[in-house]
Order: sequence, then structure tokens, then C-alpha cells
Amino acid sequence: MIDDSKRDPDAILAKINKQSKGRLTVFIGAAAGVGKTYAMLEAAHERRSEGIDVAIGWVETHGRKETQALVEGLPAIPPRMLEYRGKQLIEMDLDAILSQRPQLVLVDELAHANVPGSRHPRRYLDIEELLEAGIHVYTTLNIQHLESLNDSIKQITGIHVRETVPDRFMERVDQVQLVDIPVEELIGRLKDGKVYVPDMAEKALTHFFRPGNINALRELALRQAASRVDQQMEEYRKTHGIDLPWPAADRVMACISSSPFGIHVLRRASQMAIHLKAELLVVYIEKPRYKEKGLQAQKTLNLNLQLAEDLGAKVISTYDSNIADGILSVARRYNVSQIVLGKPLRPRWLEIIQGSVVDEIVRGSAGMSVHVIPGDPEYIEKKEQTGPVRPKPRLIPYFGVSILVSLIVLCGQLGGEQLGLTNIGMLFLVPVLIASARWGFWPALYAAVTGVLCFDILFIPPVGRLTVQDTRYLITFLVFMAVALTISTLSDRLRYRVRDATRREARIRTLYDLARETTAVTDLNALIKTVVEHIARTLDAEAVILLPDYAGERINIAAASHPESPMAMESSELAVAEWCFHHEQISGSGTDTLPGAYGLYLPLLANEEKLGVMGIRTRDSHLTHEQNDLLQALNGLAALSIGRLKLARDAEEIRQLEASERLRTALFNSISHDLRTPLSAIIGSVTCLLEEGDIYGSEQRKQLLESIKKGSLRMNRVVGNLLDLARIESGLMRLHRDYYDLQDIIGVVLHQSEEVAQDHSVHVELAADLPLVKVDYVLIEQVLLNLLDNAAKYSPAGSDILLEGRLEAGEIILTVADQGSGIPPGQEEDVFNKFYRLQSPLSVSGSGLGLSICKGIIEAHGGRIWFENRQEGGSIVSIALPMEDTLRVQIDESSGEEAVSDGSTNPGH
Repeated sequence: MIDDSKRDPDAILAKINKQSKGRLTVFIGAAAGVGKTYAMLEAAHERRSEGIDVAIGWVETHGRKETQALVEGLPAIPPRMLEYRGKQLIEMDLDAILSQRPQLVLVDELAHANVPGSRHPRRYLDIEELLEAGIHVYTTLNIQHLESLNDSIKQITGIHVRETVPDRFMERVDQVQLVDIPVEELIGRLKDGKVYVPDMAEKALTHFFRPGNINALRELALRQAASRVDQQMEEYRKTHGIDLPWPAADRVMACISSSPFGIHVLRRASQMAIHLKAELLVVYIEKPRYKEKGLQAQKTLNLNLQLAEDLGAKVISTYDSNIADGILSVARRYNVSQIVLGKPLRPRWLEIIQGSVVDEIVRGSAGMSVHVIPGDPEYIEKKEQTGPVRPKPRLIPYFGVSILVSLIVLCGQLGGEQLGLTNIGMLFLVPVLIASARWGFWPALYAAVTGVLCFDILFIPPVGRLTVQDTRYLITFLVFMAVALTISTLSDRLRYRVRDATRREARIRTLYDLARETTAVTDLNALIKTVVEHIARTLDAEAVILLPDYAGERINIAAASHPESPMAMESSELAVAEWCFHHEQISGSGTDTLPGAYGLYLPLLANEEKLGVMGIRTRDSHLTHEQNDLLQALNGLAALSIGRLKLARDAEEIRQLEASERLRTALFNSISHDLRTPLSAIIGSVTCLLEEGDIYGSEQRKQLLESIKKGSLRMNRVVGNLLDLARIESGLMRLHRDYYDLQDIIGVVLHQSEEVAQDHSVHVELAADLPLVKVDYVLIEQVLLNLLDNAAKYSPAGSDILLEGRLEAGEIILTVADQGSGIPPGQEEDVFNKFYRLQSPLSVSGSGLGLSICKGIIEAHGGRIWFENRQEGGSIVSIALPMEDTLRVQIDESSGEEAVSDGSTNPGH
């Protein structure tokens, strides 16, 4: 019995994720004519007999009758017509397959190149989209179309196969069906015209289909199938937790550059990694001296790096002034066991002078195996064309050196007796120092050689001749040249290292600035605009960000650095961006998916969630490797920032839902008690009046009507509090302010609170100099009524309630004091929270909303409210209203009339 606790969680998660996608079965063979399509069709008929919905997406019969007979028994999805260079060509209709969504679709010729104008340039990319849609696929492949075997196929057959399938795609194959027949039978089928027409068959027999070639291809196919079976066995062991010892894992590292020969190195390293079942690393060392590459060299490097990613390798790019040291450093850091690199194509004499990278790696590769792939002479010319382009020599540095040396010569001629030959010789080092610091190695070398010649001819006897009388000066010249060369080399390296450090610092600064700017932004629109402007400024490019709509089905332009850019204007670009969003894959210019697009589109992903799409278009329409790394970093940072705001928005929605839930709970409590109790009293009183009204006298009828009135007022207060709280929290509360006399407001409040405070004595003390205050009459009235109600609830019957009003420090202070039990220390602010009620020995009803509403209303008026305990017992709640909006009423003693003045003036006037 298998212990579930020993299962690999990653393998289980991968299996669950894979179950939601389509399964891929590849019928692989050594060459055309072995029967791959026939075997695929036979398997399809078996699946159909089992009740599975099978359809033909694309099958090429090549006129074979047996194959055609099997095709006629299966439903086929009609192809579509595409016009290319004035011709009508047929191609598989990918959209029709996705629309019909059969359970299993047959797609022949996996390595096929699609007609230009199709959504994908290659058929294996069509199959990827079908698998992502959950459709199972049967397909066929000849072994010579596998990318990592391309060089081996060329060596075996002498033919360079151009249509290849990356090994990365083969990693997702669920099942491999090997279709194989003996060599003699395949040649017999070729001669019988069952593979090609007679003319092509005769040509194929003399070139590709020779017995030795076919046997070699069969061996490659068998190895590929065996490798896949072994991989499936390992996956099975991991999934089922079979606890068996595992061999030590190898790690293969391929070393590439901007040379076109890097493709051969990558393919050989990929083969080695597959055979060793090892991880494949690809390292690219950027040497500072030759940072400035030509356009063709940069394109070649990008192609090499793209191939590395297609092969499923982990790409590592780093800087080092010494390529061999950089390679060995990476190899030790990642515990590499196998290093694969190309044999240099440059002349031997140049390696003797400058050193051999291969020799240095071999000497420093303790514990590692080094594999050197021999170069192909036909790539020498391409390498020279695509190699690093050194900057053209400038004349200004050499002209400047000549002037400096001339000045030294002039000083020596004028003051030679005072200076002496030794000091004059030292002065000739000055141009070397200046040239190496400002202009680099070659101007410094020119300064050194010129200085030695001038010193010898103009100052060393015999003057005017290149020879010397005293041979000891030869040692001086050698030491001078050695010092000059050392200074020049070190200074040159230091300049490049400073430049590299500056570029790295600029890249880190770019990421830091974006992180700092986005951290401070809380609005999504402002954040997106900041990100777009930052990317456009950093990469000198056009940039857009597209975000999904509420339903998450379509995306729309959210921000664009250039509003008139095709990425922001054309519907075709929006379609590419939507494909990128729904499939979570990079698409557009420079990729294998919709490469004809104007821009390059990258999905914004954070926490495995699709957030949007970023589009970019550089001025030279392609990205360097360094720009691509920076773009990926900026993309990830932008996705994290957008995800952060989305999480904050979700958290706010959750908080509002929690508040809404608490409000709902309070509403139910209010309905069950604060509303139901007075409603029961109202119903009882009304029932008595209607059914037995004749037996009640006038006094009893009056009491019943008073009971109805009290219950209605109580219900009205509860419902009003709930509605007011909803208005405050939604921001819909609007103040209707005007100038009112507080004494009038308090008078109305006392009249309305007779029922509330009927068991208490309410005393009012207002200062005589209170001005008119600009407030919302109804809301302030409600505040005072709620405060009196609260004081009455928490005070014993028969106690006094004191309402005071006074001027203090430019504010109007209103206080309501009771003689209750007071507020426990530390809860002075809590009492203003929604649904918060103090523990009291008295029977206190209510939902705990009154004080919260009071706080919202007072703060809307620009005031403040607070609680404190009285020394003699009880509590005081105080309200402070600002004085800036008040009017002071004064009595003109001569006329006896009232005069109104602005309360903001000096009271002493």
C-alpha cells in the first residue's frame, strides 16, 4: 500500500493542473512513409468506437489509398482558405476547431510551418492553444524535425532540416507512440510509390533514404521514445510516492555568445542533458570591452537566447572582464557537472597572444567535464560579420596625445639641464596617464610608443638618432613601456568597470524609482499612468497597459504613453493583447505568436492571477537581452503594484461587507427588540380600541393613544438612526446649513424628549453671549436628542441631566452630563463605535448606533465630540462646534433693535 504522506506535493499539483488541459499523443517515426498517419487514424477509430467525439483537424494522406480509406470514416472540420502572394492556399481552421470543441482532434505534421497570415507561424503553437482549451490532440512527427537533433541529422543525412519543433514543446507530451518498420520494408514502399511520386522516390533513394541513414534515424527515434518512457516512469514514481534511491543529478551548462555557432553548442548540450536526464543551463558572459554590438550581432544573440528558452534551459546572463573566469564562476555557483562550449574559430597565433578561453576553462574545471564542440568553417565568415563591432578609431585622442608629447619635448628642450634625463623620462609618463584615463588603451599605447621614441631620438645620446651609446637605456625603455602598458591596461579596465557599475546602478535605480513611485500611489488609474510613463521613459519606447473589464472577458486600454500609437488605436493590436491576456503568454512582435503585430505584449501576472497586459514598442523594433531583462523586471514590479491595489480594494470590500453584515445583525436585533416591542404595544393598543373600544372611557382611550404615540416615536428613532448611519457611511449625507439660535434648537429638543427623559429632570444652562451658529438644524437637533436619550438610559430614575452651553477658546461647547455609573477607563473612544454598548446594571435597550451617528454628524460640521467621567459620578459628553461660521446678535440700546454682526470679528468691538 502506498503511503500518501510520501507523495510529492509538486507532482500532485502538476497532475491536477494537467488534468484541466488537453492530453497530447505524438506518433513518432524515423522518416516519412513508416505509417505514422495510418497508425494515428487507426487509433482515432478505436477512440471513436469507445464513444469519444473525434474530429479531423488536418490530415495529409499524400494520395495513399489505405490512408484515404481511414480518413473517410471520420468527421472532418473543413480547412480555411488563405491568400498568399496571389495564390489561394488551404490551412487548418484553428478557430473552427475551438468553436466545435471535439474531445479529440487529429492534427497531422506537427513541425509544419503555417501559411503567413495565420495566427501562429508554426503548427505546434496551434496545438498548444488546442491543449490549453482542454482538447486532446493526436499528431505525428518525424525524428529529424526535433530541434536538439538538428545537427546530428545534418551529419547523418547531409540535409539541413529547417522546420523543427523545440524540445520545450516535447516536454508536455503525455504519450509517445513509436511507429517503426524494417529498412527493407520502407525502401520497398518507397519503390512502390506509396511514399512519394516516382520521380521524387528515385531521388530520395539516392540521398535521404539510404539504408545507413534510415538505421541511424531509427536509432534516434528509439532513443527518443525510450527517453520519454523513462521520464514517464520517473513521474509515476514521484506521483505514487515510490521511495527508491535516486542517482545524483547532473547539470549541463552550455556557453554561448553572439556567434551563430552558438546554435550548434545549444543543440549538443540539449542532447547531452536529455540523455543524462540533467538540468540544462545556458550562460552568456558579457565582456565589458565589447559591449557595443552591431545590429546583426544583437539579433544573433537574441536568436541564441530564444533557442535556449525553447529548449527549456535556464538562461543566466552576467558580466565579467574575463570570459573564462565568468564561466567557471557560474559553473561552481550552480554545481555544474558538464560544460559544453564551442571551439574558437580564430587563428592560433591570436590565441597565443590573447590567451585561449577553452584552455583557461579546462585548467580551472576541477571536478567538471568540459566538452568542446568543433566549429564549422562555413560559419567563420558569418562570425566576422555578426561579431562584436568595435568603435571606429577617433583621431581626436591621438591628436591630443601628440600635443601633450610635444609639450613635454618643448619643456625638455628648454629646461633640460635643470631637469635631467631621468625627470624628462618620467614626464613622458604624463601623456600615458592622461590618455589611459580619458581615451582608453590604444591612445595610451600610442602615447607610450611616441614618448619612448621622442625620448630616445631627442634626448638620449647620440641625439637625432634612434640608436643609443649607453645600452643601459634599453632597460629604461623596457621598464617605461612595461609601466605604461600596465597603467593603460588597468586604467582601461577600470573605465569599463565603472561604466558597467554605472549601467547596473542605473538599472537598479530604475526599479527602485518605479517601486518608490508606485508604493505611494493608492489610485489604480494614477498607478497605471505612472508605470506607463516610467517604462516609456526608461526604455525610450511606446508603452500601453490594458486592464480587463468587470467580467474579466475583454480588456481595454487603461493608459498609453502615446495615445496615437497603433497599440492604442488599432483593433488588430487589441486582439493580440487579448490573446496574450487569455493565454497568459507573451505574444506579438519578436515572438512565435502573432509576430506581425506592431507591439510586444506581456501578461501582467501576480499570485497566479491575470491582472492585465503590458504592451511595448521600442524605436528599433527589437529588444536587446539587457532591455528584455529590464522589461521583465518592470513587468513583474508593475504586476505586483497592480495586485497590491487590487488586494487593498478587495480588503476594503471585505471590510465593507463585514460592516454591512454587522449592520444587518444590528438591524435584526433592532427588529427583534427595539422595533418589535413598541410595535407589539401599538398593535395591542389599536386592537383594544377597535374591538373593545366601547368599554373604555375617555381617560383610558387617551392612555392607549399615548401608548401608540410613544411606540411610534420609538420606532421612528430606531429607523431614523439606521437610515442616518447608512447615509453617513455611504457619503451621501449633505448638510443644509444656516444660522440658528442654539436656544431655539434646545427648546425643540426638550419638547421632543419629554417621553425619553420623563423619569429625569433636565436642567439647561446657556451662556448669555452665545452667537448664532451655522449648522444643519435637523441634524444638530437629532444629535442633542440622541445624547439626552443616552444620558437617560444610563442614569437611575429620578436623577438630574444637565445641558450646558458656553464659549471657550473660539469654540461653542455643548455638554450633556448625567449621574450614571460613568464610563470604564480606556473605553472613552469605543463608545462612538457602531453597535457598541456599555455594560450597565440598568436594563438598557438599543442598537448602539446613536453615539456613532452623533460623531459622524458633528465631524461633518467640522467639530469634535468626546466623553469623560465626572468627579462626582456619572459621565459628560461634550460637543465643540467651530466659531468661524457664527453671527453675533447685539441690542442697539438707543433704538432697542437687534443688530447682526459677523461672529468672526473681535468680540471686544
